[in-house]
Amino acid sequence: MLHRVKEQIGSFLPALRSKNYRLFFVGQGISLVGSWMQMIAEQWLVYPILTTNKSLLGLIGAVGMLPMLLFVLFAGVLVDRVNKRNVFLLFQYVYMAIALVLFFLIATHQIQLWHIFVAALVSGTILAFESPTRMTFVMDLVDKKDLPSALALNQAMFNSARAIGPALAGFTIAAIGIAPAYLANGLSFFAVIASIYMMRFPKMEKVIVQHQPIHTLHFLALSVF
Repeated sequence: MLHRVKEQIGSFLPALRSKNYRLFFVGQGISLVGSWMQMIAEQWLVYPILTTNKSLLGLIGAVGMLPMLLFVLFAGVLVDRVNKRNVFLLFQYVYMAIALVLFFLIATHQIQLWHIFVAALVSGTILAFESPTRMTFVMDLVDKKDLPSALALNQAMFNSARAIGPALAGFTIAAIGIAPAYLANGLSFFAVIASIYMMRFPKMEKVIVQHQPIHTLHFLALSVF
């Protein structure tokens, strides 16, 4: 039994031999914790309105997921035509800007409901393209034989963030309010941005990969946070 457990644990580790993947794992993990903090803070932000409109939170979620349904089938094809590192980096900057703008609006008591809807729509649109970009970007960080390990570690990272982020959000909101949770998310993107800048890649020929829509959908189902 112990030997089997060691084998299962060991199957998670090969991807960590790649310095680039280690950087990604740490940076993305911190960023995901921040994202979950903001998701919980958003629910508290709109809670006073829920007393009069209980469907509002679901509507915000639907607005955020709509771009995924519209763009998911061809997002992967478009991703193959661009520099994945640069595009992934750009998406992180946009995510960070959204979080910091919302933090400013909340901290200065200027936040309005339409701000939240616009942020959800923009974030959802980015996510539709960022998810397949992240998938193919991870493939560039590890050897082919270590890809199952990388995907398993990614899933562990996402699940850990789902547990840690809401807990930190609860402590933050209770202690100092909703706005700092948005600030924490905005600042958390510095971790993944810094990790990308620290990566080093050998010069490689561009390889065009034909995406199967069902594979993209399966990955998004695993990685949506």
